[in-house]
Amino acid sequence: MGIYQANIYSEALGMYTDLYAYLPQDEPSKRKQGKPDVLILLHGITGDASSWTRRTKLEALVEKYNIAVFMPSGGRSFYHNMQDGPEYLTYISEELPKIIYNTFNVNEGRDHLIIAGLSMGGHGAMLAGLTHPETIGFIGSFSAIYRINDYINEIKNNLTDPNHQKARADFKLIFGNDYERIDEGDLHNLLKDKCKGIMPNIYISCGSEDILLNESRRFHDSLSKSGVKYQYEEFTGNHEWNFWAVSLERMLASFFDGDKQ
Repeated sequence: MGIYQANIYSEALGMYTDLYAYLPQDEPSKRKQGKPDVLILLHGITGDASSWTRRTKLEALVEKYNIAVFMPSGGRSFYHNMQDGPEYLTYISEELPKIIYNTFNVNEGRDHLIIAGLSMGGHGAMLAGLTHPETIGFIGSFSAIYRINDYINEIKNNLTDPNHQKARADFKLIFGNDYERIDEGDLHNLLKDKCKGIMPNIYISCGSEDILLNESRRFHDSLSKSGVKYQYEEFTGNHEWNFWAVSLERMLASFFDGDKQ
């Protein structure tokens, strides 16, 4: 097992940023497996690049599926290009894959690239994969928001909750003070625009006790009408790490045990 913690410069972000990576060990007995595929794994709104390393069985999954896992930092951006600032979508979907391919001995191309995440990271993974289906072959989204304007409307009358205050401030930085770019946060519309062309294989999950369950069900409905290939799962769990760790394992089993067809 190779474990890396790096601080790299991103042109899209205009700054140095953290990147964690887990890679299968290049031992003689394992070289017959070939180069690993790539999984870009995105954290949630209160997390950072190290979150997945601390809360899941990543090492075992890296070895089991022969994958190289890269975990970038996304701040509180929802992995969008900010109104006036860092371009997180460009970073995770265009720049980071190129950095990975140029730096590490991994498989390249859409048939070998998965992007996945939890909550905010699930939104970012779906955004990236639907925006760039020609280069990203697989999407995993766990407990995500798929239409940000719905969430803004839900919290607009709650002026005292500090978490909601932070969320409103986040969305203004992303979409503008008057939310003038809020349509970019509607992944239902993005799906509708993209579904007639080449599309990634999609895995979605949400816990049966999660407050965002209806978000996932609505997107499940949009997917079912789109004709794209996807798998949707609901099982016991809340908006919590135990659920996301299981979702990661189930997603990888879905993609790899089916030979990623």
